Amino acid sequence: MNRPTTTLFQMASHTRGFVAAILFLGMLLTLGCGGGGGGSPTSSIPTTTVTGTDSLVSAGATVQHSLVAGVNVFSLPTPGGVATFGLTVTNMTGSGSAATVKITALGASIAASRGLPARPAAALAAAPSPTAASSRLPEGQALIDQQLRQRNRVPAPAAAIRRNLVATTVDQAPTYADHRNEAVGDTVTLWIYARNTFGIGPAEYLQRQAVLRRLGKHCKIFVDPDEYNGLSAVTGAYAISEAQLDQMMNDFDNIGWDLIVNGYGSPWDIDQDRMISLVFSPLVAKNGFAGFFDTKHYEQVNADGTTNDKTNNRDMVAIWSPGYSATWIDDKWLSAARETCIHEFQHLVSYSARAAKLDFPKFVTDDQMEEVWLDEAMSTAVEARFRIRRGDPAGEDRFNVYAANPSASSLTGFAWNLESYGHLGLFGLYLWEQGGDDAIRNIIQNTLRGTASVDQVFSSRGGLKGMYQDWGLALLAEGLRHKGVLDPSTLPSRFRYVHDLALPLAPRDLPFGTSDESTVTGQGTSFTIMSSPAGYSQSSYGFAVEGLEGVTVSVIRLP
Repeated sequence: MNRPTTTLFQMASHTRGFVAAILFLGMLLTLGCGGGGGGSPTSSIPTTTVTGTDSLVSAGATVQHSLVAGVNVFSLPTPGGVATFGLTVTNMTGSGSAATVKITALGASIAASRGLPARPAAALAAAPSPTAASSRLPEGQALIDQQLRQRNRVPAPAAAIRRNLVATTVDQAPTYADHRNEAVGDTVTLWIYARNTFGIGPAEYLQRQAVLRRLGKHCKIFVDPDEYNGLSAVTGAYAISEAQLDQMMNDFDNIGWDLIVNGYGSPWDIDQDRMISLVFSPLVAKNGFAGFFDTKHYEQVNADGTTNDKTNNRDMVAIWSPGYSATWIDDKWLSAARETCIHEFQHLVSYSARAAKLDFPKFVTDDQMEEVWLDEAMSTAVEARFRIRRGDPAGEDRFNVYAANPSASSLTGFAWNLESYGHLGLFGLYLWEQGGDDAIRNIIQNTLRGTASVDQVFSSRGGLKGMYQDWGLALLAEGLRHKGVLDPSTLPSRFRYVHDLALPLAPRDLPFGTSDESTVTGQGTSFTIMSSPAGYSQSSYGFAVEGLEGVTVSVIRLP
């Protein structure tokens, strides 16, 4: 972090034209624009010259500056005349409020940043709705996580902290379910959450029959054979094929299990079979969800202390069958379903890690679970890691939804929409690329939550704030890679992604001698590109920034 000097433009190594512009800017800020005839000048507006910018002469060099009151002026070295710089504005002030930031590219003929008309800031209301369409997930998938998480926001009374699973008194030893002897062809009865995206259903839970169709090394695949609202998973156009079951089992056993268990942690294994039960049901599809992990199947008591009679006592996730709509079939359904299995498996492992520290059987409240934003960052990122291991493209449409309007999305203020999932998945993937399996496992397994957890694991990089600022520059570079104008491998590793995400990020362009405003939500980021014009021959280039104190402006010299 650079330590700024607050002065009236004590700047070295400028060309005559740029110095003239800066001095005129200083005069206007000091004297104001009063008319004639005895009018008093306006009060002086503080001006801060950002130090350390001389280092930006080399590609990949960066400067980060925390805004102070007034005008913050950057002088960028351009010894060759033409140069391009990337700028990110990161609003992690702690207030949670949106910040409007004005950036002005100062040309030799531009007198003052306040004298330039700025393009209006983008409206924050442009964020997509929770049910925005996605080519990877059904509409409203975000709402199942919200509904199930809401249940855990009710504090559990002391009487609910029981040591027994199916025993009748607190003093009895736990009695665990035992599913080790289940065989292909067996039919089991399971409770499955039955409300739709509106929270409406015939009951909160319905009992469904499920037939064990595949018994893998690490998974059991059950298929619900009964219709639900006219949809069947075993007959007709939307039946799950034998080949699809084989593919699902092979991908989970040979890719998903190792990815999660070695990189995140182990499941509880409540039923002693060392397996994850993947339950495919038309009930899930008809209710509008791709799938979910439900903590109720681990909980032995409800929030009010009563016995939980809807638990399956099973390490399981519920997944949709084909036929949510006519387009969700074949490879499109299979791809979404297997990635949902991995997404929910991470949630299961994260919950297991928290519950283990609290003596498993008790009800785990929301404030004892991982914070929602970080849990979703881990789960959405692991989908990308799963795709990478399969040899599939790493990017996806939720990433692209975020890239279309990044400054409106908050990292820690999870909004239960596709944009939030994209934002968090991109950041979670960056954390893994930077810290590896050890860092991710430490985040899942330590006793801290949310920001405090990332602060501890990445303390050498400035914790969450430092990682988020570096991530912004890496995402900017990723967008430029997609446009074909930058090879990220030419940048330091902390400012780039390893894997190509084909991310259509469109930074706001700031032409020479213009001014621009962007509104950045709390814990959000905006992206800007600024280039000296063709034929530019001066040895420095400047820009001025005004905005909320504490907002961070990061500048990187691009190749």
